Amino acid sequence: MADIRLQRISKVYHAKSGAARAVDDLTLAAADRELLVLVGPSGCGKTTILRLVAGLEEPSAGDILIGGRNVARVSPKDRDVAMVFQSYALYPHMTVYKNLAFGLKMRGAARGEIVQKIGEVSRLLGIGHLLDRKPESLSGGEQQRVAVGRAIVRRPQVFLFDEPLANLDAGLRVRMRSEFKTLQRDLMTTMIYVTHDQEEAMTLADRMAVLKDGRLQQYGTPLEIYHRPASRFVAGFVGTPMMNFLGGTLEGDGRACWFNGRVGRWRLAMPRAEGLNDHLGRAVVLGIRSDDVHVADRAAVAAAGGAGARGSGSACGTPGGPNDMGADPSTGEPPYPTLEMAVRLVEPLGFCTLVHVATATGEPLVARAGAEFACPPGGCVAVRVDLRRAHLFTADDDGRRIN
Repeated sequence: MADIRLQRISKVYHAKSGAARAVDDLTLAAADRELLVLVGPSGCGKTTILRLVAGLEEPSAGDILIGGRNVARVSPKDRDVAMVFQSYALYPHMTVYKNLAFGLKMRGAARGEIVQKIGEVSRLLGIGHLLDRKPESLSGGEQQRVAVGRAIVRRPQVFLFDEPLANLDAGLRVRMRSEFKTLQRDLMTTMIYVTHDQEEAMTLADRMAVLKDGRLQQYGTPLEIYHRPASRFVAGFVGTPMMNFLGGTLEGDGRACWFNGRVGRWRLAMPRAEGLNDHLGRAVVLGIRSDDVHVADRAAVAAAGGAGARGSGSACGTPGGPNDMGADPSTGEPPYPTLEMAVRLVEPLGFCTLVHVATATGEPLVARAGAEFACPPGGCVAVRVDLRRAHLFTADDDGRRIN
């Protein structure tokens, strides 16, 4: 078993200007053979955590357990972990073969064993034709494969990857992402992978940990975090483009709840639950992903009697009122508020188009449209908001999830 458990880990750096807490009372676990991704903005403590697990930094407090063994004060060479750095850190004066063999030689491996293991790794990573070349003659993707090969050639219990794809171009990043996932499945080894790219985290992770200012914000599967973000920070960080946020107040009676903001008064697709009662009459933030904000078909809106067809809720005219409610043409079920909004920016992505729109009161939203969307900036469109997957957050600095 090579599970990893961090128990109340802290790391404080001391300088003349004062103490800086890079990691703050962190408890986290990676199960045996799991790929755990640490994600967050620059400076959130991701790399420090990786270096603590590798033994390159000593924790100020807490325990680090690998396979049940506390290694918090154990030398890096005795932890049976391998780390791949963003810079790859290959020896420039050595051939690829010698780079791969170096760690094995330092551990006293026999020549026959070295040849066998390098042969296996070369076939696995497709770098057999590079063995006689030096790093300076390799492309970024080839150097990255060699760096990974040097880590896995001795088959450690744990692999640590510190933004290994950061230096690659966009196309190669996507290809290498799928190769990493396949590699982890083939090796059946525990991995911790650090990235600031939330799309990379979503596609690679078995589970992911979202970090901010050295503290854990949320921990779970990528889909759990995407669909039920624990806070406004997580909701804004995970997902491309970031979630739309609208300010307003929460209202309710014995049957239903409404969001009342500058966009209008919208009935929420959630019953009056005990968790919402404490927030009635208070300021809240409504979160809605661009996946759930659609440039609507005007004929369908008109047939459903939607707001856009009535002319209310127009960003090019007047804001919506309390009855600004459209119905889904297929089911007739609310709530689907529909607004006329002004187009500010159009971003064609090929498979779809992101449309940046704004209400008459200036509230911005990002909506999705089909690939053939053609309305220029300055024009008006009908935008339908699907509130069935809306999120509510407190309006304070914590921005914690309400519903």
